[in-house]
Amino acid sequence: MSDLTEAKREMRRSLKRALDAMSPDDVGALSARLCQRILASEFVRAAEVVMVFAPMRGETDVTPVIERALASGQTVVLPWIDWEQRELVARRVTRYPGDLEATRQGLRQPKASCAAVEVGLIDLVVTPGLGFDGYGGRLGRGGGFYDRFFATPGLTAARVGVAFDGQIVDRVPRDERDALVDAVITPTRTIVADMSGPPDVATG
Repeated sequence: MSDLTEAKREMRRSLKRALDAMSPDDVGALSARLCQRILASEFVRAAEVVMVFAPMRGETDVTPVIERALASGQTVVLPWIDWEQRELVARRVTRYPGDLEATRQGLRQPKASCAAVEVGLIDLVVTPGLGFDGYGGRLGRGGGFYDRFFATPGLTAARVGVAFDGQIVDRVPRDERDALVDAVITPTRTIVADMSGPPDVATG
């Protein structure tokens, strides 16, 4: 096992423990504040096609963002996982949560009958993660689905991570295969990624 893999694994363990220790009331209250900041951001206001996600247990609950986007006439897409090909596909939903179904590992995703949307049409990807830093670094759950999706040719959407403040770390261990986000929104602040800052790339 490489040093990078072990560093990621240890950070995932630490962040998962912290998330698991949060009470449902705290998750709900902080998620509500987070959604207010997301909805007030220029990222959302300027987007016609918005990609969000159906939250898992302990994740930031972005349901109000999905509901507001649908109500305002924006096109809403959610990630659909092709487990055999190990790839993420953007599929449009018009009813939430009516267009969703349960799948592996507690994930909820659009039904396969929901229409796929070309990545070039997406303006904003509201991106989940276990941890983020101020340099655009994102630590996912280890599947690499978002990293591969963000590498899709033609995808030019803004990438905005969403997280609780306790999920912001000094540095996310990463290498050149790990995709970056443009900004992170928490319940208390918006962090625009400092792409010109010190390199935050681990090797080995």
